[in-house]
Amino acid sequence: MSQLTITGNSHTIALNQGLGQVPEAAGVTVFGLGAGVYETEAFSATEAGRVVLTQPVYAENLVRFTGQDHIAPDRLWGICMGTHNPRLYGDRIWTGAAAPSALAGDGQRPVSSGLIDRMADEDQRHIRAFLTQLKEAGIRFFVISAPPVRADHQNIVRGADPEVLLEIDRRSRARFRGFLDGLGVDFVDFPPETADAQGLLRPEYAAGLLKNGKRDPHHGNAEYGALMLRRILAEVGQPA
Repeated sequence: MSQLTITGNSHTIALNQGLGQVPEAAGVTVFGLGAGVYETEAFSATEAGRVVLTQPVYAENLVRFTGQDHIAPDRLWGICMGTHNPRLYGDRIWTGAAAPSALAGDGQRPVSSGLIDRMADEDQRHIRAFLTQLKEAGIRFFVISAPPVRADHQNIVRGADPEVLLEIDRRSRARFRGFLDGLGVDFVDFPPETADAQGLLRPEYAAGLLKNGKRDPHHGNAEYGALMLRRILAEVGQPA
């Protein structure tokens, strides 16, 4: 296999932290383009057959870590984007005012599966555009999952039923997987052993405090990153 470079949103931090625990990943390059907040706006374009990043932070980091101003076709890329769903289930409305229709109780606004699907499609719109551009440009790539929903997510701490968040996450992931299947792109899901019986990220794989001292809201830790890297290598092969 040719050189493997992994990039994407902030979930690449755990992968980078896990590199030291996975000797067989010594030839893998991991770097982050930037925060996932930039995924909600157009951040890429095709220029003269090359895929470039139009979001300034993303563009700067691409040059910084690869020395190139475009997604180069000389390697295999792992793209960690598309299943970061706290943007959907993180709204406080899910703490009691509303729930997916099948889970809505007395006094809760039922939200249809169709509406949740449309929310997911809109949230993923610019990521899908980027991946489509990569495919059309002949770039070799696969997509890497974000971690499962964290058991200590702020909405669960506020009293939300974890099943509400999990249902939103499941539907969003299904929409994205359907898109990838249609595009003919492989997807590496999170390691199943990192989730508990309910489907939440096990506490031992959750990142701790952020640099500012606040609780990390949704990332995995180095141990999670190491397991994810091993799963990636098992599915796509060893780097050259």
